[in-house]
Amino acid sequence: MKMSEKLNLDGNITYTALRSNNRPGIGYAGDNILQQTIWTGRQVDWEYLRANYKNRDEFGRIVNWNHNYQNNPFFTLYNNTKPQRRDRTNGYIALTYQLLPWLKIMGRTGTDYYTDNREIRFEKETVDYPNGQFQAQSYVFQETNSDVLVTVDKYFSDAFSLNATVGAVRRDSRFQGIEQTANALVVPGLFNFSNADGAVNVNQFVNRLRVNSVLAQVSLGFWNFIYLDASARNDWSSTLPAQNRSYFYPAFNASVVVSEKVQIPGISFLKLRGGFAQAGKDTEPYRLAPVYAPNIPWGGTPSFTIPNAAPNSELKPERAQSIEAGLQLQAFNNRVRLDVTYYNTDNIDQIIPLNVFSTTGFTSRFANAGTINNNGVEIQFGLTPIRAKAFRWDIDLNWAKNNSTVKDLPEGVTEITLNTNWGLRLVARENEPYGTLVGRRVKRAPDGQIVVAPNGRPVYDADANGNINNFVLGTITPDWVGGVRNTFSWKGLSLSALIDMRQGSDLFSMTYIFGRYAGVLEETLEGRNTLDEIKNGYNFGGVIDNGDGTYTPNTTKRSAEAWNADFYNRRHDRGVFDASFIKLREVTLAYDFPKKWFANSGIGGLRLAVYGRNLALLHANVPHIDPETAFDNSNAMQGIEFGQLPSARTVGVTLNAQF
Repeated sequence: MKMSEKLNLDGNITYTALRSNNRPGIGYAGDNILQQTIWTGRQVDWEYLRANYKNRDEFGRIVNWNHNYQNNPFFTLYNNTKPQRRDRTNGYIALTYQLLPWLKIMGRTGTDYYTDNREIRFEKETVDYPNGQFQAQSYVFQETNSDVLVTVDKYFSDAFSLNATVGAVRRDSRFQGIEQTANALVVPGLFNFSNADGAVNVNQFVNRLRVNSVLAQVSLGFWNFIYLDASARNDWSSTLPAQNRSYFYPAFNASVVVSEKVQIPGISFLKLRGGFAQAGKDTEPYRLAPVYAPNIPWGGTPSFTIPNAAPNSELKPERAQSIEAGLQLQAFNNRVRLDVTYYNTDNIDQIIPLNVFSTTGFTSRFANAGTINNNGVEIQFGLTPIRAKAFRWDIDLNWAKNNSTVKDLPEGVTEITLNTNWGLRLVARENEPYGTLVGRRVKRAPDGQIVVAPNGRPVYDADANGNINNFVLGTITPDWVGGVRNTFSWKGLSLSALIDMRQGSDLFSMTYIFGRYAGVLEETLEGRNTLDEIKNGYNFGGVIDNGDGTYTPNTTKRSAEAWNADFYNRRHDRGVFDASFIKLREVTLAYDFPKKWFANSGIGGLRLAVYGRNLALLHANVPHIDPETAFDNSNAMQGIEFGQLPSARTVGVTLNAQF
């Protein structure tokens, strides 16, 4: 908005509301409905459970097929609910004053603010919570960024142009919450802390963070085809110790628009670029000194405990150092478009928790540990096979390959454990890809056959030291990812479809492991297809190691139940799969209304679109689940799955207007 000839006001605000009456449970937990399906026999009548989840059997228990480990899934679904209410507002306001035609100053402030209120309810007689439980969690987050920037934008001549900015930035972040838990209820179905049977445990916290920064950037243009860019920034973070809280990081880039000076037949634009950059990063609040956390009261007296991870008062900022080179090309009247980038990045002084002996009183300690190198290529390619007066067909492809390698771990540290589930470890090992799956596997003969004991049970493999737990089974890093979008346009109508793909990476599916163990997957039909197999067992194959380098075919029969329990439970390699996939990610049908319909109305354009996202899994190597999954979005929980909820398709309608 133009306030005066030299003063402009700009701003934006967005409000988002989330409402849910029952967030689904995930992972290895009793409130994950999918966990029930994995352990439920095929003979169980689910419709009977649905119709009777409010009723009791002859022993006075909630109607169910199993009262030892599982709840009636419909009892869980309708009684153990997890409502959530989240309101989020973000926006900014900026004032820009044009001091001179080539000089302006801008002041800007913006904020991201949300409140998040959740409840977790467990009815009395729930298997894991026989006395019931009620949790209420209330969180408030706000991050405010404010900056003042002075910009020079001066075109002196065809031989020289200048664009430069200097400024200061402040980022303030505050996250506070209160978490209350009643571990038992008096009256069933009344989820209120006044109905608590016993004391209510309360955890209240506030996390604060401030980063002050100064920055400068300059871009020089020579003869409209050579461009040199340089930037520098210094941050001061409140989460780092005083002696290390200041960190400086520069960047330099150069580009040459070759097509401005060299005429190449068919090529309208050709640009070469390269650069070097550094970046700094602080850490989370309160990692420098012990911060006590509330614990379960001791006889009504409040108690506190030290954290599991030992703090470190000498932490340094993380640093990233990268080089990049690229090419951008447009040819044949923009029918062919190409953008290629090569990068090589070293992430240095990563702040991570290192394992320590529990006798220290901690399970880990924060430290600047090691270097992770990422290098790779990113390619974007566009093609317009047809471009007629009323019809156009565009093809846009993207492809990327990243190589990740762990380097320079601290002296005496051979690996860093990122996560452990069911004995399988996700680790960072020196000179191996970041995120390696390590665990147990079955022993195999040189020809690949499974080695079994004389009783027919599969044998664990062991390394030269007799360790059965230390075999590399895969990595979470894909070989490459890519996608292709086709867009067909006719007059104001357009149809586009995006296919996404990932090649490589590995996934450990505990759904598959437990599904084999429980006998609910179709793969467990082997060995119980006939009455004879059920009564007398089945030879599942394999060979017996004779100890002299020779092997004898197995002749021992076993039941399908025993085979699947022995072969799959806790032998991790049987649950590791290639996580490659091909998906129909998105289809959009849109119509742009003619602009002449809105002449003199203030509306610059109007588009109506119908879209669908995550529509189909066209190919996957992991059975029974969507391979694009993890326990959560943190690096430490990638490559491991259990009880995955079915992937959701989204269908919607949008109406976009331009003013």
